[in-house]
Amino acid sequence: MIVRILIADDEAPMRRLYAQVLEKASAGPHGPYDLVFCDQGEAAVAAAREAADNHDPFAMAFLDVRMPPGRGGLWAAEELRANVRGPLMLQFGSLDKRVNATWPDYEKTLKANGAEYVAYVYEDANHGFHNDTTPRYDEAAAELAWSRTIEFFKEHLMDDTD
Repeated sequence: MIVRILIADDEAPMRRLYAQVLEKASAGPHGPYDLVFCDQGEAAVAAAREAADNHDPFAMAFLDVRMPPGRGGLWAAEELRANVRGPLMLQFGSLDKRVNATWPDYEKTLKANGAEYVAYVYEDANHGFHNDTTPRYDEAAAELAWSRTIEFFKEHLMDDTD
């Protein structure tokens, strides 16, 4: 079975990182993965809706919160939220007040949908704490977030026979 993954991020270095890690993992026993990349929220919503219409939805999506000049991941998540069932992992920097303010409402929707999800907040980390090309990079938080992401992949993208 091919696992379809949607990745929306306006920063080329982040898209390359996702591609590098996921393409390497795709060659392993848990692949193959079909990676679909977008650099704007509008394109991510269009791709997700088209996939659903074709009865071939994405198993997972990564949405960058802000993707200037267009709409970002918050908008995309809002557009798609009624369809989210999980599994879902969300990771927040505690200093990112704007993004964190959206979480309580979104969590209510996830609960109403019966979605399976986990959310982590990284203390003293800012928006984009995982991006080592910005001054907001927080190595300890990024490494913990990435290790949690890999474990999430192992749990949710492996065949039951593994």
